[in-house]
Amino acid sequence: MQAVILAGGEGKRLRPLTHNRPKVLIPLANKPIIGHVIQSLIQAGIRDIIIVVGYRQEQVIKYISSLPLDIQVVFQDRPLGTAHALSFARELIKGNFLVLPGDNYIDEDSVRAIMNTQPDAMLTKEHSDPSNFGVVTIHNGMITHIVEKPASADRLSVSCGIYHFRRDVIHSITKKTLTEEITALIDQKREIKAIEATNWQDAIYPWGLITLNTTLLSGIQPRKGGTISSSVIIEGPVIIGSGSRIGPFTHITGPVIIGDNTDIGSHCSIGPGVSIGMRTTIDPYTSIQTSLIMNDCHIGSRSHLSSAVIGDGCTLHSAVIVSPLSGSLIIDEGPKITSFGAIIGDSVFCGPDVTIQNSIIGTSATIEGERTNVRSRIIPDKGLVI
Repeated sequence: MQAVILAGGEGKRLRPLTHNRPKVLIPLANKPIIGHVIQSLIQAGIRDIIIVVGYRQEQVIKYISSLPLDIQVVFQDRPLGTAHALSFARELIKGNFLVLPGDNYIDEDSVRAIMNTQPDAMLTKEHSDPSNFGVVTIHNGMITHIVEKPASADRLSVSCGIYHFRRDVIHSITKKTLTEEITALIDQKREIKAIEATNWQDAIYPWGLITLNTTLLSGIQPRKGGTISSSVIIEGPVIIGSGSRIGPFTHITGPVIIGDNTDIGSHCSIGPGVSIGMRTTIDPYTSIQTSLIMNDCHIGSRSHLSSAVIGDGCTLHSAVIVSPLSGSLIIDEGPKITSFGAIIGDSVFCGPDVTIQNSIIGTSATIEGERTNVRSRIIPDKGLVI
């Protein structure tokens, strides 16, 4: 069985986190999203993998090259849709094959379920916010209708964007998106089976990464490297990378992942639901829960972070508070009711004694001044708050 992973998209709705990286390379539980997809394929017994790249393709290729796998890569020259992307793998397809998005999480059991089903088939799942996906109508186990991102939906079943196709499909692609291709197949009276996914998740907006990161952390296997002070208390599943140092009287409650060469100061409280990348420094007396912190960050002393995503190379000075708050943000499609702490892009500088709630901070932005409050705001890239 072959699998084609579509990894050419940008992930615009996850800005600012996709300003410097494609969505497929956003780290969840310290592994890029596409890495989790590849892992599920391998666990299900699929090793013949083709990846279609596009946006920031050199970054995706660099990551793929670091894996101990023989993966074929093809290039989508323009971002014209999922079916258009799939068509670039045409010459490499030998028989029936799977198609998967590289920026959604899918578990091994779901991969097995669809690969062991006769084509043509689609993975589906009920979702609380179906209007962000292809909403499907199912009758007697078959897909009878699919509508992409309707303004309102009268059902909860959506397409996971994961398909098992016969080889002839890739030679007859005429549409830009796979939703359009599926509709054309249905119009031709071709049966498309609906297979219920066990565990499929997609982060449509950046705050969805917090939930997805927590989900993926739940399956980690404990592993401890580096230097850990004898007075450190560790509870639950925790991974500590090589070269990392954990200071005295720090308390870590899993699930938590701490990357290589990261320093956690004394009297800190870390977890649960926290992933911290490589070469990051957490100063003493800091508390972090339910958050995703990427590489090369510095979090100052006496800070408290909860429900946050922090990009590469950020500096948060002392006594910075990030905590969840319910509110409304104006996203491209209109107002969204949200509840999280902060989404902070790469290379952000935040001065001391700042409070951030329910806000998105753009790449290379600066928040200056003491006792500054940023609540339910979107700060643009390179923005300045004083």
